[in-house]
Amino acid sequence: MRAQVFSRVLLAVVAVHMISATEVWAASPGTCESVVTLRLAKTTLATQSVSDTTYSPSSDIPRMPVAPFCRVAGVSQPVSGSRIGFEVWLPKQNWNGRLKMFGNGGYSSALPYAEMAAHLKDGYAVVATDTGHTGDLPNFAQYSPEAVVDWGYRAVHTSIVNAKRIVTEFYGRNARFSYFQGCSTGGHQALMEAQRFPEDFDGIVAGAPGNNRTHLNAGFLWQFVQNQVRGGSRARSFPRASLRC
Repeated sequence: MRAQVFSRVLLAVVAVHMISATEVWAASPGTCESVVTLRLAKTTLATQSVSDTTYSPSSDIPRMPVAPFCRVAGVSQPVSGSRIGFEVWLPKQNWNGRLKMFGNGGYSSALPYAEMAAHLKDGYAVVATDTGHTGDLPNFAQYSPEAVVDWGYRAVHTSIVNAKRIVTEFYGRNARFSYFQGCSTGGHQALMEAQRFPEDFDGIVAGAPGNNRTHLNAGFLWQFVQNQVRGGSRARSFPRASLRC
């Protein structure tokens, strides 16, 4: 019964969102320079005004179609041993009044720039975080308990709280709705937000959540061990050439 009620509510929310997502919410944006002066707790900000129709945040990422926007890059250090990077992209025109955050994948610190750029073109203010570390491997957690907390839940919460303040500063009004969307680790982030900070978002999509992390990592380890040659050799059971179709 509860599942049926939840499904109906979810469909209703999705329907309303689809109907109104293209609405342009009139607002007179400020300037990127004005955002830099915003005082956020234990957070530093830098901005870049982007007027081109294509953009790349770094040389190793292909240029993506975008609308003119203000790029805000922040670093938060809420406690000693924590360093959370995040970015907020603010459309200069045709903002739809919505703020959307995107989750991460695996243990990667990479921001989902392609998704951010696509939603920016649709009028969203968008935000993402590096989850408090740099790199793709879980070794960031070794001897860094605060980095574990950042990755587990604090980075998303800290980033969306700051992003809301930045949105208000830039547009002169709060976002009407805030959403989170993530898959795998992004799904785990979504569930953590729903449980720990239910006021952060008006809507949450938790796709394929990797939330049972103990069992998940034990499964990864089992797969690794099973795919190694016995007898102490580190050679792979399936050489690269044998995997080609």
